[in-house]
Amino acid sequence: MILRRKHIDSQDTADSESGAVLLTTLLIMAIMAALAVALMDDVRLALKRTANVNDYAQADWYVRGAEDYVGDVLGASLLNIEAENRNQVLTSMNPLILPLEGGAMQLDIRDGSHCFNLNSLTSAENESVNTVAANQFIQLMEILGIPPIQSTVISARVIDWIDSDNQTQPGGAEDGDYLRRTPPILTANTGLASVMELRAIEGITAEIYETLRPWVCIGPPHEISPFNVDSAQPWQAPLLATYLGGQEQLALALQILQERPPQGYGDFATLSESPALAAFGDDKEDAIDSDLWAEDIIVFTPPALWVELSLAYRKVQRSRSFNFTGLDNNTLLLTYRGWGRESFRPNLDPNILEAASLGQTTNTEEN
Repeated sequence: MILRRKHIDSQDTADSESGAVLLTTLLIMAIMAALAVALMDDVRLALKRTANVNDYAQADWYVRGAEDYVGDVLGASLLNIEAENRNQVLTSMNPLILPLEGGAMQLDIRDGSHCFNLNSLTSAENESVNTVAANQFIQLMEILGIPPIQSTVISARVIDWIDSDNQTQPGGAEDGDYLRRTPPILTANTGLASVMELRAIEGITAEIYETLRPWVCIGPPHEISPFNVDSAQPWQAPLLATYLGGQEQLALALQILQERPPQGYGDFATLSESPALAAFGDDKEDAIDSDLWAEDIIVFTPPALWVELSLAYRKVQRSRSFNFTGLDNNTLLLTYRGWGRESFRPNLDPNILEAASLGQTTNTEEN
């Protein structure tokens, strides 16, 4: 009996030990399986991250290549074209679609002169106010439906944002006004780097920003932007009117653009003898009361190129804008680089003149 009981006890012990070994083995296998799954997830994530990094890097290289392509290849092609033919090339140019392996790139290229340079509001002499540019900016805002007093205040505040002193312009805003914000900020005390910077300036609401955005741009400091009459569209008459004296010249500006000959005016003398201006006879200088009505500001060939780039490469989206100046001097110089679609100039409603006459502005932007 005793031997039989010992045999049974030893058998139970062996069964118990084998069960423990089985459980341990299963536990180890489960842990190893979990580790394998975790490792595979890490490997997959690392591979995906590497692929994304490569795609983003490749997209950025495509953008850099496009910038060089515009500046070197297309720029050189335009420089080889007779100056009087460049308007026709730019106005008839459709967006360039460049197919890529894994995506495509679109380049929209046009005359870059049809905007107001915000950095022209200060002069090079001690960064004092450029009164000619300030008056032009105020006139543009009034044409776009912004009340005169508000237009004057906005102009003063943009000047205070740009100039390097702490002297507040009448109606303007300097550091003390911005330090009261939460969080506090300081004025830039230098030229604007982007049109989007307007949103930080005191008194510029979202509505005013959207009104101004299609008409303003960032150009070289202290320089008034020339206006190419021979490539402007009739809906751009509000901007031309600021070169002629303001809102009262809006109808004249529209007539100049609508009655432009197919080949363009070509020079200042021909423009001065156009039907729109011939009615003034010898009193043109008195009728057009503007310091901007001058041969070096009213031009007839594109002085600059404005380029908007849209890239779709695999899962990467890129939007860039560029401004190249010096086309009229047969040299191209990159003077502005913008990031994101908000740096684009929105497409304007063709009925903008009717909207402006009603004191309001509408614009649409492609997505």
